[in-house]
Amino acid sequence: MAADWKQEYSVGHPILDEQHRGFFVLCKQAEACRKDRSHEGRQRFHGLLNELVLYAKRHFVTEESMLALHDYPLLEQHKAEHEVYHEKLTDFVLQATFGELDRDGLFDYLTEWWTRHILDSDMKYRDYLRTSKIS
Repeated sequence: MAADWKQEYSVGHPILDEQHRGFFVLCKQAEACRKDRSHEGRQRFHGLLNELVLYAKRHFVTEESMLALHDYPLLEQHKAEHEVYHEKLTDFVLQATFGELDRDGLFDYLTEWWTRHILDSDMKYRDYLRTSKIS
């Protein structure tokens, strides 16, 4: 994962880009959590998991609403990807609840999500939103 936000990550919509920047920051926090095995690091990991769940919920509602408003033809496929993310994150939360903090697994999953979903699936709607009459 790149050290800083790059313009090429932009989907061209200010609200969605801002939310993606926030998710990028959370991914960077997951990277920092990988190395911190202290008690405070354990607490930060649990807090990060909670923030990832809440952040994704807010973002997915915003993004799906925006795409529905624009009659995005791949909306159902996009929603399905969001559901997979939610299920996987729920697995990490459950594991952590029972004491298994899969720091590396979380970072690897978030990096894969960033690459596969945000830099691929989300980019598919970039041009669609630009040509849509509603902004």
